[in-house]
Amino acid sequence: MMIGTTNWSKRMFSKRMECTRGLQRHRFARCVVTGRRALRALAVCIALLATPFAHAGLIDNDLVTLGFFGPTETELCQTCGGLVDVRVDPSDSDLVEPYLPGENWFTVDVNPDGIIIQFNRATTWAAGTFVGLVVAELDFEPGSMLGPELLDAFDGFDADRLSFDDRNVLFNFAGLSVTADSRIEISFSPSSTDPSVPEPSTLALLGLGLGLLLSSRRRALGR
Repeated sequence: MMIGTTNWSKRMFSKRMECTRGLQRHRFARCVVTGRRALRALAVCIALLATPFAHAGLIDNDLVTLGFFGPTETELCQTCGGLVDVRVDPSDSDLVEPYLPGENWFTVDVNPDGIIIQFNRATTWAAGTFVGLVVAELDFEPGSMLGPELLDAFDGFDADRLSFDDRNVLFNFAGLSVTADSRIEISFSPSSTDPSVPEPSTLALLGLGLGLLLSSRRRALGR
């Protein structure tokens, strides 16, 4: 009788161990599945957050309009050439001649991060309220640009001759003299409130997601 009882106890113990191992495997599988789902969700969040940083520049792929204006900033110089449209392409530098096209007075390169004006002939520009280049139809997000930063310029051209808003940048050459190697270069300076930069609250949500991931894995392991 004792032998039968011992055998029965051994069988029950063996079955209990099998159940325990099966339950452990089930818990481990649930933990793995839960972890994978959480990781996939977190990867999606990170991808969405990273998307704005992939943007090459503030006006990448915009269609902008260039023209030579004078004697005021609202009067297109009718004898100087018309308006020119150009697509801002980071992979292709298109030089545009908005003033007397074909005569090589100066060229303009509008790129996603700034504008370069290269003068190729010496001249003195006429006096007036405004005589110069207007780059229009810039598609900046309202408030996204702190202002164009003047990186390089010939003598006489300073920041006071450069004006801008969310749609236009104006270069006033009135009364100035240039040589064949004169140059102006500006860069677009994003504001500190640039919408493309994640706010602290967004980064806090990312941290919360990481915390939830760790918490879910601990709960799954504890079951």
